[in-house]
Amino acid sequence: MTTWLDGWDHIEGNDSGSWASGPTRPKLLLHTTEGSTTAGAVGAYEANNSWPHVTVDPIRKTRVQHVPLTRPARALRNSAVPGETNRTPTVIQVEIVGRAAESHDWSEAALVWLGREVVGPLCAAASIPLVAPREFLGTKAGHTLASVTAKQRLTAAQWRDLSGILGHQHAPENTHWDPGALNIGRIIQAAKGYGPLYPSTPTGPSTEDADMTAADRKLLEDALAEARAAGLRAAHCEQLLAEQAEQLKQFYGSLRGWSSAIAEKVGASREDAVRNDPHTPKP
Repeated sequence: MTTWLDGWDHIEGNDSGSWASGPTRPKLLLHTTEGSTTAGAVGAYEANNSWPHVTVDPIRKTRVQHVPLTRPARALRNSAVPGETNRTPTVIQVEIVGRAAESHDWSEAALVWLGREVVGPLCAAASIPLVAPREFLGTKAGHTLASVTAKQRLTAAQWRDLSGILGHQHAPENTHWDPGALNIGRIIQAAKGYGPLYPSTPTGPSTEDADMTAADRKLLEDALAEARAAGLRAAHCEQLLAEQAEQLKQFYGSLRGWSSAIAEKVGASREDAVRNDPHTPKP
């Protein structure tokens, strides 16, 4: 497994020792920082010694690693109850700058970035399947989420045996309900543009077929390379379109605000003109 991720910033923190014994069921665990900056989150980690593996900010598009992926992090509560939370092999923990109560409304651009730049690379590095075995719930769940006995919380055995992408709200022995009703399906769709869908090595016809001529092998290699490049271009275009859509949404929101303000001003001016017109009958 990759220890430190290429292209990520580093602010080193503390790990929780070594992985516990038992079967390896790779998991990606998502948290929200319940704040607005990476700096604020790092301050909380330092104060509480609660370091995740990474902290990411989908608005500022920053990625910071704190703990090597080969060591367990310490962002989960681990009580005297039998079983391990942080040290269950293998739990990679991600803190996302933002708030659980707002995650259901995160923009398309933010979700795509989280998939392409965070979940995809981390799942590829730690051999975590791109699936969400449990629903991500928020304030409309219909039951109390912030409880160690909440309905969505996994048992120790389920936690040990499940693989895939989960939230702090699913971890046993814990009471937090972050990251809320995050659109994990959209994040996974975006993540599939990284890794398995566009592999760095061919998964189609072999280029080592003994009966293949050198010219045919070269044609096949070129075709595979172009197919991978097209896939990556499409993934990049999808992210750009998502960002542009979000910008247009903000622009039209501002435009509506301006229009309302202008309409109010024009209406007020008309009322003043009528009121001050000497030919207007007085009540």
